[in-house]
Amino acid sequence: MSRSAITTEPYFCSHLPDVADEVSSRWLGSRLFCIPPRLQRFQRVSIASSRLSKRLDQEAHWFRYLRAAFRSCHWESTLIPVIQSTAGSELVARACELFGFGKLHVRLPADDGFDDVFRSPDERASWSDYCRSFSADSGTSVGDGLTLFVSPQFHSNPTQAAAEPLQTLPLADRLLFLLAHRICIPSMRSGGTISRLVTEHLADRTRCAVPLLIAANSTGRFPGCLRSESGPWIPWRMLDCQASSEGWNQTQEQTMPAAQESSGESAAASIVPVPIDNPVSRPENWLCHWTRSASGQWPGEAREEYIDQLILDDSPVDRSARATLLRIISEQRIRGSTLAIRGTYDVAAFTEVPLAEFRSRRIFRSHRQRYDFEPWGIAIRRDVLQQLGGKPVLYGSEEHWNQLSASDRPFFQKTTPDGVIDTAAEREWRIAGDLRLDRLPTGSVCVFVPTAEDALRLQPACEHPICVVPENGQS
Repeated sequence: MSRSAITTEPYFCSHLPDVADEVSSRWLGSRLFCIPPRLQRFQRVSIASSRLSKRLDQEAHWFRYLRAAFRSCHWESTLIPVIQSTAGSELVARACELFGFGKLHVRLPADDGFDDVFRSPDERASWSDYCRSFSADSGTSVGDGLTLFVSPQFHSNPTQAAAEPLQTLPLADRLLFLLAHRICIPSMRSGGTISRLVTEHLADRTRCAVPLLIAANSTGRFPGCLRSESGPWIPWRMLDCQASSEGWNQTQEQTMPAAQESSGESAAASIVPVPIDNPVSRPENWLCHWTRSASGQWPGEAREEYIDQLILDDSPVDRSARATLLRIISEQRIRGSTLAIRGTYDVAAFTEVPLAEFRSRRIFRSHRQRYDFEPWGIAIRRDVLQQLGGKPVLYGSEEHWNQLSASDRPFFQKTTPDGVIDTAAEREWRIAGDLRLDRLPTGSVCVFVPTAEDALRLQPACEHPICVVPENGQS
């Protein structure tokens, strides 16, 4: 089937294609749909998923099933619904582009600035005119993707919403289920939105015949809530799932270079001696840059490049604190960042907190989805950093910020002793821009890691001395 340009007009209907009016109303409420022409000529395959972690590098299992879902479809006869507010929509949309599939863009009322209920005939006319003008301006073609518009509801009926549990679930996820000729679920959390929609789908005699593929988790098991379901669903298990899980663990272990094992002498020769004056023995002389896991792309890496690697590469992508340290060592550069810096100044951050306190200060920050004070990082001599323009952070109030000069503002941090984090307790220092490690004086850099084994593994790839973060209470 050729993906040629579409020249005919979209049409309006009170139900979705291949869905009875009564079913559409029960699942979605009383609405209109602006349907692109020739939509019914294509097989529609939805990819519905529970929410993913912000650490997408830890979702290798999910990406394997995403690739499998696309491999099971014929690109020329399949459209993939893409709804912006659903889990993984950015990833599904990009996979369509990488694998050559057409997208069915589904636009909800809120996407175009409409309320979810029509309050007058004028609002209905305004929505209809908007759909027509949008379709005319976009030059719709199947190659670029078709667009389906979902109208606000004609009336709000709280009694119906209470009687229909479906009406309490997100509209976007309900649409993924109702639009599809086949539904692929690479991840499902028991008790979540997708789990509840699966229950509704299997109980609906008009919809349960639509194939429902539910993936096994990383241990090869299926959600326990499925055991009590009487409706038909298809167990979706990758044959090499267990091997992949083992491979992931092996890859994590091999992320660091292996220590030399040919002989005791060669291994000892590769170790850079830790000087007497080091971040453990003389913490007052050093400032530490602790590395964190990255929830997305590396600094300087394009978002699309990062997403493409996750989708296309079957080997695990690692954005852990350890991987961040390896990248710094490889590049010989601590990159500045604007993240959480007022005024979006580009700075590299350090701390006066001694290494002996790192483990006791390690805490998970749920609002940032990461740990503070991971035991991986780089220490720089304080006097060297000062010579390069490094300064301690100026902790203060809003009034303090307003009084600062432009040159001091990159070093400001609002004090929040009563907030989520006591920022002043971090005893932060900053330096503007990147810090090039290969331009620093000999002996002014020391790497720190959690264990002696980690130090042995890392040393062959590191020209700097490596020390181990002490256990709590030790110096």
